Amino acid sequence: MRRRTGGGAILHHHELTYSLTVPAQNRWSKKNSDLYRLVHLEIIQLLHQSSVVAQLFGDLDGTQQTPASDHQTFPIDPIDQNDFMCFKRRADGDIILDGHKIVGSAQRRKRNALLQHGSILLFGSEFASEIHGLNEIVPTWPDLRNLAEKLAKAIFARLKADYSVGVPSDQELDASRVAYSSQFDSNDWNLRR
Repeated sequence: MRRRTGGGAILHHHELTYSLTVPAQNRWSKKNSDLYRLVHLEIIQLLHQSSVVAQLFGDLDGTQQTPASDHQTFPIDPIDQNDFMCFKRRADGDIILDGHKIVGSAQRRKRNALLQHGSILLFGSEFASEIHGLNEIVPTWPDLRNLAEKLAKAIFARLKADYSVGVPSDQELDASRVAYSSQFDSNDWNLRR
């Protein structure tokens, strides 16, 4: 499925997807690279709380990480910036664990907002067996069920924003149905590059 932010293909199979929209007048919208880094550093901090040492790709200084003793080691495929699959590419700010990309994000600015979204790869997929997820590399990593809520709370705290969980309004549900049918359910939109 085509994404508004472009980029390589992602198998939405075994991953946690997040999105964050910041109004254009918000200071974080004007500092989009800082926002990107902030979100990824919060993900890294959550991983560190579970003794998983991941790093930002640009911070690796050309060296590979040494896997911890309880990590499963997989051969690391050469990085190909033109690969069809997003998780085979690397960009500054991607989150790397034992040489494997486990988190990637993208941004798109519109006139009145900045959208950032990304994927935390939890498990690989049988449809792309060369890509490995967090729970394969660190099979003893604890329960992932609360990861989404922990991440949301951490990001909101760093952004100094109020965190609350709500139910979509009828108007929001109608708008999402229109967007889905006119774009994501449309080959005309999905196949256009």
